[in-house]
Amino acid sequence: MHKPRSRLSIGLIVIITTIVAVPAGLLSIPSVYAPPPNTISWATKAPIPFATGQAAVVGGLDGKIYVIGGFTNGSPISNAASYDPRTNTWTSIASEPTATRGSGAAVDRNGLVYVISGCCSTTNNQVYNTTSNTWTTRASIPTGIWMPGTATGSDGRIYVAGGESAYTTLQIYNPQTNTWSTGAPMISGRKQFSLVAGPNGLLYAIGGMNSANTAIASVEAYNITSNTWTAKASLPGAVMVY
Repeated sequence: MHKPRSRLSIGLIVIITTIVAVPAGLLSIPSVYAPPPNTISWATKAPIPFATGQAAVVGGLDGKIYVIGGFTNGSPISNAASYDPRTNTWTSIASEPTATRGSGAAVDRNGLVYVISGCCSTTNNQVYNTTSNTWTTRASIPTGIWMPGTATGSDGRIYVAGGESAYTTLQIYNPQTNTWSTGAPMISGRKQFSLVAGPNGLLYAIGGMNSANTAIASVEAYNITSNTWTAKASLPGAVMVY
């Protein structure tokens, strides 16, 4: 059975881009923080080359972190960059063909980076090749969503769950056949949450915001073999991302 490879194995937690409220609205502050190994403190790292909020962020199989799109001054942008934690350096990469904001992001077994859908419920499926620094487009997601949870399963398929306008929907992309299918709906509808692949093969939907725009603490797990969701222990407190 294929075992997912670690995309970042140097023991760093990296937080990219902070959005703070100011009287004039939202201001994106390009900043990166990572705790040094074997400590619980935080260290400032090289700033991202462009200010952005609601960007697609994902760890590549090459050990780099990819930050794609987002918004500045209220408008979606197509800027993209990669960060190498080993050298603390950023590199600007080819811009997206179509600007995105609040998209899902995932990496397949071949190391291709997928940026899927986004504001406002677009159906784009844009794919970045980290080797050739080029973009292509693949089969559109059936239902456009904004701020979904996205993860690559142990079967190599990409799972796009929830998101605004389709809160309980699970849409599944097969990179090998370039086709989409639908999985069982989530127990609790949510957007702005994390979908994480666990070492046991389950996909965990953690926290987020419901259709009433209220942060939630519930957690549920998806079994890709049985196509079922199971409620898990809730977070100590409600939390949302973005």
